[in-house]
Amino acid sequence: MRESLYEIITLLNETNEKKIYLVRDQLSHVLYVKKICPPIEDITIYEQMKQHPHPNMANVIDYEQRKDAFILIEEFINGTTLEYALSARNLSSLEIQQICSELFDVLIHLHHMTPPIIHRDIKPENILIYQGHITLIDFEISKLYYADCLDILKRGSIGYAAPEQYQGKSNQQSDIYALGILLKEIIEVSEE
Repeated sequence: MRESLYEIITLLNETNEKKIYLVRDQLSHVLYVKKICPPIEDITIYEQMKQHPHPNMANVIDYEQRKDAFILIEEFINGTTLEYALSARNLSSLEIQQICSELFDVLIHLHHMTPPIIHRDIKPENILIYQGHITLIDFEISKLYYADCLDILKRGSIGYAAPEQYQGKSNQQSDIYALGILLKEIIEVSEE
């Protein structure tokens, strides 16, 4: 990665663990998101995502693992979160059908990779809506699924994570569980 290629425009978000910037490719002038996180154990997820892009996930443009940090350049989606759309209660039944269809599609894509990618953090804050379409973001706690391996990180978002995630046993069904919780929440808001 040629990090100097990406000019920082602004800081989008900062936590104890990561910094997220809006950056511009100085050659193409295309906007991207740059994330700087602690080093990660397995960069294979990001290689798989780079090789197998999907229209409903933030696609990986470039990445670099350093001794002190993992740097990720990914597609910039100028949308609002599903969390915001639900709080504004402004989703039509047609929009809800579109959201559900696209979520199913991107999960099928992830779960059919070899090995499958388990997102492990499906929730309204990690889904962007732009021009009527969704983008699944935030793959920081995602993992590759191997049937004989336990999760090292037993993390997830309370209220969305499947119980087995906290026991180190997340798999494709863990994402389906979170998707079910999310769909219930969407339907409840639409009925109000």
